[in-house]
Amino acid sequence: MKTEKYIKDPFLEKRIVNYDKWLSKGQISASSKVIPVSESLSAKQWVLPTEQVVEILTNANSVAVQDCECRTHYKRCDKPLEVCFLLNTVGDKFVSKGKARYVSLDEITDILKKANESGLIHLALYMPDHEIFALCSCCSCCCHELQIVKLTERKELMVHSEYIADTDLEICIHCGE
Repeated sequence: MKTEKYIKDPFLEKRIVNYDKWLSKGQISASSKVIPVSESLSAKQWVLPTEQVVEILTNANSVAVQDCECRTHYKRCDKPLEVCFLLNTVGDKFVSKGKARYVSLDEITDILKKANESGLIHLALYMPDHEIFALCSCCSCCCHELQIVKLTERKELMVHSEYIADTDLEICIHCGE
């Protein structure tokens, strides 16, 4: 697929070129998966609630955190920066280069809570071998994954959640969120 007609941003172009290469070789079926925060909805096999995110991170050999590359690049909002988790060898590599730091389970929980309170969207990112290498907390104005899907309308790049937001009008205070 010719991406130039859709994306004029080198930051996004670099990613879509990799995704197209991996998709055409059958190495990935999607670039990421949405991980919902809500606990009251029934989970589907490809979507994980926050507790399972903590479980994934707990079961990793190592977990590091770094500033969100997308928010650092675009600077379009004031959402928290240090919210992107890197797992195992990817995390180790970034720590060795001074681009990330290792985190404890307590720190992981605190970072996820802060991300949830800020309304960030949790995405699991996969390598071509289908191993999760990152769990990012993204915003819709900066996230490269979300921008690519919005700009190109290539929804096949992201596995969708079967969740639908629902407002409980009896407790709604009309805050606008």
